Amino acid sequence: TGTGFPRVFYLSYHMYRNNVRISVSLSTVRFVPAGTGTRLIFTEHLVCMNGYEDPGAESRTHGVGTHLDRLATYLVG
Repeated sequence: TGTGFPRVFYLSYHMYRNNVRISVSLSTVRFVPAGTGTRLIFTEHLVCMNGYEDPGAESRTHGVGTHLDRLATYLVG
């Protein structure tokens, strides 16, 4: 981008419930030019374990959406 700002971020994280690992995620966040702005593309790969289920990944979708909304609010000022 010429700004020194990376265009791709990779995130790996895991979640615990009652000290038991319930999921592991690998996420990719990409920033691509879009007209006069920038488009953010978020991809998450999720593995559930130890009996944890997240049908349709609804809790992840809600959590990620909340974080992206906060980011948008911050960037708009």
